[in-house]
Amino acid sequence: MAKVNKKKKHRKGLIALLVVLVLLLALAIGALYLINRINTVKLNMDNVAINTFNDKNIDNYTNIAIFGVDSRESDLTSATRSDTIIICSINKKTKEVKLSSVYRDTLVKINDNYNKINAAYAKGSYELALTTLNTHFDLNLKDFVTVNFSAVANMVDKVDGVEIKIESDEIKALNKNIKDCNKLMKTKSPEIKKAGTYTLDGTQALAYARIRKTAGNDFRRTERQRTVIKAILTKAKETSVVSLIGIVNDMLPQVATSYNLADLLVLAKDINSYKIVDQAGFPSKYRDAYVNKAAVLIPNTLSSNVTELHKFLFETKDYEPSETVQSLSKKLKQF
Repeated sequence: MAKVNKKKKHRKGLIALLVVLVLLLALAIGALYLINRINTVKLNMDNVAINTFNDKNIDNYTNIAIFGVDSRESDLTSATRSDTIIICSINKKTKEVKLSSVYRDTLVKINDNYNKINAAYAKGSYELALTTLNTHFDLNLKDFVTVNFSAVANMVDKVDGVEIKIESDEIKALNKNIKDCNKLMKTKSPEIKKAGTYTLDGTQALAYARIRKTAGNDFRRTERQRTVIKAILTKAKETSVVSLIGIVNDMLPQVATSYNLADLLVLAKDINSYKIVDQAGFPSKYRDAYVNKAAVLIPNTLSSNVTELHKFLFETKDYEPSETVQSLSKKLKQF
């Protein structure tokens, strides 16, 4: 188990799978000189737990944990909550990509206490965060990518904006976020006056992805995050090689990953075949509760949600969760 680091408060964050994909594309086209800018973190697998479980289909997928953090000091590996958590599964044969957002308020067991899942990164960095995902969801996560939230805004600007449909119930919250992000990032992005489809700049896209105060709360927020991911991917595919290399060069200081050059080259050879085919949020069935005076989501039940997650990500029918998950599921029912 990973050691507990000193806790420190941070605000919301967002991570984009596109940071990884654009990096891989740059490597695939020969921009190997960028390797010196990759912030590779050595992962000690002795500190990462994986349950004993029976799902042979999982071996047909490359699974990556993607964490989004808000680190003002650019320390991406400790003392910050991962307020965006995405499980990325890539089918090794078809190269189809599925994304599952884990709601940050999901109640889990972290070390010997129960807390929101986004606290795992703050208490034990990427190793404890991976352990928490693996032990609660019967996953075999051994690799991660962590990105600072400001990287998303920079990426959007680099691809000349992304096209997003804005709903009428999002206007108020969006404009409030735009004001906050303008102040934080020292930009002057305009507000959105009415519903419609717009080409959002980086600050506006980040503000959109951070909307929570509408119907659906964090559930719609994670949908918006995935919408921004897909929009960036669309624009990135239309961007020139020279521009992509420049994007990667600017993004790397805001990225930390367990992948080294050899790992990235293996993934990079199929970059043009990757396609996001489906996305979902986890848990899909839940109940609201208050634990330690904090509003949380409790999977209803953890076992049934894990069965559904394995069906979604790995096409495993009637998956029976491990004894570890079943035990945790029983304990969570007591809250």
